Amino acid sequence: MSLSGELSSLTAGLSSQSANVAQDIERLKTAKQRILTEQEMGLQESRSILEPELGASWRGTRGEAFEEDRSTANEKLKTIFLYEFEGYINLIDSKITALEIRKGFLSGLSSIADEAGDLISRGEDALDAAQDKLSDLRKGISSWL
Repeated sequence: MSLSGELSSLTAGLSSQSANVAQDIERLKTAKQRILTEQEMGLQESRSILEPELGASWRGTRGEAFEEDRSTANEKLKTIFLYEFEGYINLIDSKITALEIRKGFLSGLSSIADEAGDLISRGEDALDAAQDKLSDLRKGISSWL
């Protein structure tokens, strides 16, 4: 395969991977936003459990037991919506960060590919430099995979 053909193939692969990474980042951001929305709605619901205030007819052991049950339910919901949801959000954030790092790496490889393309277009004088750039590009791609 000629240098320009190999470069074209590598560039197409980088472009495809970059598009896939960008799509994954967007999907994760959408999922995170949905979880944040659910978290806020859940916290609002948990606060509504404690309403209304119990009136005078709810005094005594039945009233106290009901109030204790409401309080326990509120605490369990807060635990779910504050701590468990935060765990999901943090996991998504870490995956987004990893994908953004990968996206930056792919962008760097694309820059190397552009440099190689410039060298190839210069012709025979830059052939050795172009081959070196393609070698760097192949090493970068194989180290990531």
